[in-house]
Amino acid sequence: MDVGETPRLPRGKGENSNNSGKGRQKRWHLRTRTGCTTCRLRRVKCDESKPSCKVCVAGHRTCYYALAPATSETPGHSGVDSALREEWLQRRARPKDLQVFDWEFHDSLRFFLEVVLPDLNTDAQLPARSMFVQEKFPRKMFQGSMIVTYLEKASKARGRILRPGEDPAFEATWTGYFRSLQYHITTVNQFLCDDAKYTNGAPAAFPILQLLILDLHTMSPLWRAHLRGFFAYVRSRGGATAMMRLRIPEMARLRPALSFTMQVNTTCPARQLIEGSDDFTDEEIRALIDFDTAAFEPCPIEFHLARVRITRLRAYFARGTQLPVNPRMRYQLQDILDAVWLFDVRGWIEEKFHDKDDEKQKQAATMARIYAVAIRLYGILTLPQSDVVAWAGSSAEIGNRYPTERCYNHYKSVRKGHRDELLGMLREHWDSIKWKMWLQWPLTVLGVAVADGTAGEKEFIDESLFAVWRDTTVHVSSIAALEKLRAFWLSGKTAWEDCFDEPIPPGQY
Repeated sequence: MDVGETPRLPRGKGENSNNSGKGRQKRWHLRTRTGCTTCRLRRVKCDESKPSCKVCVAGHRTCYYALAPATSETPGHSGVDSALREEWLQRRARPKDLQVFDWEFHDSLRFFLEVVLPDLNTDAQLPARSMFVQEKFPRKMFQGSMIVTYLEKASKARGRILRPGEDPAFEATWTGYFRSLQYHITTVNQFLCDDAKYTNGAPAAFPILQLLILDLHTMSPLWRAHLRGFFAYVRSRGGATAMMRLRIPEMARLRPALSFTMQVNTTCPARQLIEGSDDFTDEEIRALIDFDTAAFEPCPIEFHLARVRITRLRAYFARGTQLPVNPRMRYQLQDILDAVWLFDVRGWIEEKFHDKDDEKQKQAATMARIYAVAIRLYGILTLPQSDVVAWAGSSAEIGNRYPTERCYNHYKSVRKGHRDELLGMLREHWDSIKWKMWLQWPLTVLGVAVADGTAGEKEFIDESLFAVWRDTTVHVSSIAALEKLRAFWLSGKTAWEDCFDEPIPPGQY
């Protein structure tokens, strides 16, 4: 240390410091009152730039100054200046109805616009962007839908179903999922408590459907309870006929539930069918199920009805009822198969697609013919063999198309003929079919039929179903059918009921 230099004292050890053991005292400063209100509330230093300070601009915050209004004594302010200044202050003032920024909703909206929207079917009706800013837009339901869509896409990227607790990276996403479930359950309970107030509506139907969809996206087994709960609610409101008399939005809730149940009951054990679809008459099914490639399987309504009737016959025979007791069931089976066999696909195309281009007409005709064979094969695999043989022998045209082959009896020849026909159609048109998401059910039917087939046939079905599952427009639940088929092929069994020991959800709903 140089001579004459003032020695530096240790921190806190100055002349006026208190040596009683207390720590360093905070130096107090006078608070400025000229900074913007935003920075003052946040207790950060403001550079007082106007009209917006740099701190607020950098943080994307609303910057406003609560200046005192000018008076007539204020020098340099005329009456006109005061009016302009007052108008500026009103524009910069904080709005009374300013809402808290909903980050979760905006993240969901960005995910929808950047990821989900580009993958939507071109035939689907796209939502208007203005709907997202409407006051009555259901933000919580939308957020839940985007959460399960994100989990679904993550499952497909990994080639397996994601489960809660498996990957810490998705912990926050699963938390959002369970929070969404809680919100929907609370909404359902509230509507059920107030159900007597709604004489011209059934508001609980929509949140129950949302619960069903959320659990289907994540392959939660609770989807069965939600589906049964939906139809129990319909019965509590007077049944399907009474529900269809309500206003259009409520009647529209029946459409997806009915379409889903008609599909899922085909891959249910005959003794465990989801009750509810039997409550609808044929006329009501015709009114609800329209031809819409974005919402329903692209086939004539007569095919939908035939499949429902075959499923009902499965349940009838599963109860142990013998045909001699009720002979009319034999004729009913023949009528069902004849309705599909004799259906005029060309006339249907001319009626429904006369205003469409040639490509769409070709696609619709191909899908209709595939479904015609698949539905007949579904009946052949699930109904009594003697009645299938009786139907095949009722027409020379059927006998010529599916002749009895050497080493096969009549039933096995009809079964093999339909199997080979469906397999050939799918192989021939696989690359050209645009609506691959609707091929899951025909492929599933074919998968049961090839239980005694070759390894190459099973490999084609396995690869095709997995490709359908990876499709962005197909839901993750479609992998369940493939998993059942893989176990079924290894078991060495061939019967339909041996493949599906529990309800299997479809890939589209």
